[in-house]
Amino acid sequence: MCWFFKRANNPEATFTCQTTEDERFLIIKEVDEKKSRINLFYIDFNDPTAYVKPLITRLKLNDNLSILGNKGDTLIASTFKGVNNGMLIKN
Repeated sequence: MCWFFKRANNPEATFTCQTTEDERFLIIKEVDEKKSRINLFYIDFNDPTAYVKPLITRLKLNDNLSILGNKGDTLIASTFKGVNNGMLIKN
């Protein structure tokens, strides 16, 4: 749980946070159970003006997207959306 994130217009939304293994990126996951949606945001700590940026928004709860890590500037994720055996995606 990320206690330092909340939405004034949706206090029921929950947030979880994780860092990539090299601690370059903070990934913030917002879950809105009412709308059955997930939003992912990130902060790149190598950016001199680091701030929260949207990564992927309006995912469905069952889209099963997981951030696996990064390779340099590229975030790597896995998903089972629309496929049976999963796939890797990158930003």
